[in-house]
Amino acid sequence: MRSPQAFFIKLVLWQSLAKGEILTFASALAFPEGRVAGQIVPPPPVVLSERKLKAYAEAQGYCVSPDNPEGGYQYRYAAKLEGGRYRIFLYTPTDLRGERSKTGWAIVIDYASFSYCRHRGSKLAKEGQLLATRAEIYVSGTKVHDLEMGYGSAPQGPLVIPLPYILSEDGRVDVEIRIPYRPGSVLYLYDIFLRGS
Repeated sequence: MRSPQAFFIKLVLWQSLAKGEILTFASALAFPEGRVAGQIVPPPPVVLSERKLKAYAEAQGYCVSPDNPEGGYQYRYAAKLEGGRYRIFLYTPTDLRGERSKTGWAIVIDYASFSYCRHRGSKLAKEGQLLATRAEIYVSGTKVHDLEMGYGSAPQGPLVIPLPYILSEDGRVDVEIRIPYRPGSVLYLYDIFLRGS
């Protein structure tokens, strides 16, 4: 008997196919005009414009990194990922499937990074206090990276994770982002995509 979760994932994939999004964004997850283009389970509850994200940060005396243009997915919207597990499905291009698509790829994750802006002089801002986030990145069930922000650390995106080998026959790469359940633990994701490494 198939699990409800497996059925839900198939339903999401079918809906994406019906909209034609999987054909355009098979190798990426991005948010053009604030909508979800690509495959993520569960869907993000909130997608913010870069302008709103910047206003939120600046009101507290912080700066935020902009959406990076790499990969051509600079839509200037970010999904707000809070505590939980988010599964993202990426595919290599159909004309490259087979043995020659198995190696030479990387996952690129672009996210908003917050840093303390001393020049703003806000009394709210204290170095290292905003968005103390820890996100664990898994690929095909194997942990490949810990992304930590806050407490004085503000790593800039995009994050590039080389893939030594793609195991699936259909060129699918399963990415899971795990964010701990705790107040203020949020990752603002601009986009994630596959590229030749």
